[in-house]
Amino acid sequence: MGESRRFTRIGYQSEVLMNANGHWFRGLSENLSLYGIYIRSGEKFDIDSVVELTIALPDSEGTTEYDSYIDVNSVVVRQDNDGIGCEFRQVDVDAFLNLKNVISSKCENKAVVMDEFYSYLSRKELMAS
Repeated sequence: MGESRRFTRIGYQSEVLMNANGHWFRGLSENLSLYGIYIRSGEKFDIDSVVELTIALPDSEGTTEYDSYIDVNSVVVRQDNDGIGCEFRQVDVDAFLNLKNVISSKCENKAVVMDEFYSYLSRKELMAS
């Protein structure tokens, strides 16, 4: 998201919990990348608002059953009538690996996703310690 899309984006629908200033909201993801997510929601957020996200991930068979969740710190970079675009700011390593696996499983060119993964890891300022 941000100034340009640098990562592979996949269609991805799952429940997303959003926490902004201590207020919780629900949304439905529409697409996902290693860098961010678009969430359909009737809630309005200011651009640059910090939003903590909890994103449901599919089980190991890739079915619609969700057996794990990842928590990410993000910032709103886009708002439209249907929802918000969030750029990930802090993702712990385990959550990031899970995110990479979900994207790889739905992407035809897994080598590109792996290159993006290693490129992202080199940006240590985005990773939580």
